[in-house]
Amino acid sequence: MQLALLADIHGNLPALQAVLDTLRGEQIDGWIVAGDMVNGPSGEQVMQTLRALDARMIVGNNEQYMLRFASGHAPAEWETAQQFSFIRNCYRRLSSETLRDLAELPEQRVLTLDRTAPIRVVHGSLEDVSGLVTPQLPETLDHIFRSLAEDVLICGHLHQPWIAQLDGRLAVNPGAVTGGLNGDPRAQYALLQWDGHRWQASLHGAPYDFSRLRHDLEESGLLAEARPLALAFLQSCQSGEDKWVAFIKFAQRQAALAGYPDASFIPDDVWQTASESFFNKGEGN
Repeated sequence: MQLALLADIHGNLPALQAVLDTLRGEQIDGWIVAGDMVNGPSGEQVMQTLRALDARMIVGNNEQYMLRFASGHAPAEWETAQQFSFIRNCYRRLSSETLRDLAELPEQRVLTLDRTAPIRVVHGSLEDVSGLVTPQLPETLDHIFRSLAEDVLICGHLHQPWIAQLDGRLAVNPGAVTGGLNGDPRAQYALLQWDGHRWQASLHGAPYDFSRLRHDLEESGLLAEARPLALAFLQSCQSGEDKWVAFIKFAQRQAALAGYPDASFIPDDVWQTASESFFNKGEGN
């Protein structure tokens, strides 16, 4: 048995399609998606594609953002501030069917397939959808394996691929289909294979055409409506570096200099000035 592991697609249809095309000749017995399918230029189309694959999905923090909008529990600033124009645009373009599907997804799930060892799927950590599991910290992995009832843990959110093993147990982050932060601009994924006794994992990547992603950002209205974050999204994918967080931190520093050191959101005028400075003066390169 062989399973394809995906995480952090972020509404990037060209990247997802590149993975599907790469695996077209492989025997794939199931698809597992560890959250963050949406909040990108083609979230609706990505969900349609995953439904057609009968993928086993869970919610990530980005699905939770969409559901906060749908439930009417989003902060007031999310409805109006430029800082949140990216997420507003992505939410508006999701169908009622997709929003219902997202609302029904669990935060975690356990899979036991055809007499294989059980697999737990989370987005961030065992405790928190937005938590981070970093294999570089031995105490973190030791805690995870002590807390884990299953033989295998699949997680995402970190946007960095890794595999860790301890005492016959396995933890895997397949990396990010969109925006890997390990210097690798390919659409990242993993394969999980059952050898009759235990699961074995391998990490992979599929190159894709960034001009198609830019086209989708334009067609979705994201480049016009949410230019700084749309550009940061595209540059993160192209570079394998976190231009998104780099811009947010830059804008926060500009807000502090403008007299808003503790603001829960960045005023529109500061946001606009930060965008012009960051991208037009080379900060985003």
